[in-house]
Amino acid sequence: MNQIKYILSACLILLMISAFLFLYRSFPESGIIAQNQTTNGNLASKAVNANSKGQQLFKQNCASCHALDRDITGPALAEVLNRGPWVQDKNNIYAWVHNPSQFMTTDPYTQALRTRYGVLMSPFPNLSEKEIDEILDYIKSDANEVTRD
Repeated sequence: MNQIKYILSACLILLMISAFLFLYRSFPESGIIAQNQTTNGNLASKAVNANSKGQQLFKQNCASCHALDRDITGPALAEVLNRGPWVQDKNNIYAWVHNPSQFMTTDPYTQALRTRYGVLMSPFPNLSEKEIDEILDYIKSDANEVTRD
């Protein structure tokens, strides 16, 4: 009878260890382990970026159509300020984000984007210029992290 108790106890312990390892591998960014890992320099900077307002705004408003490093419904946004009409005047990106259809009527670059992707960007009149800048700062910092890794 004691042997059965020991075998059952050992099985229960193995099951708990397996569950812990499964959860740790599935969700490494949560829990105590992730908090301890963020003390590492590179991981700490990524944790700061992960909590940024710009990243939150990007996820809420941009991520359904844009990635940083690849085209999806819309173009990749890494280096976005180094192309298009925003290079000459940053105010153009504010006008584009607030009202893409109006901005596109006079701009060949954005007309070409619509032709290439087959869709017109959704307008975001609710985003302030400060919030757009926060998104652009996030894009710039995250794109730099990707190129350094």
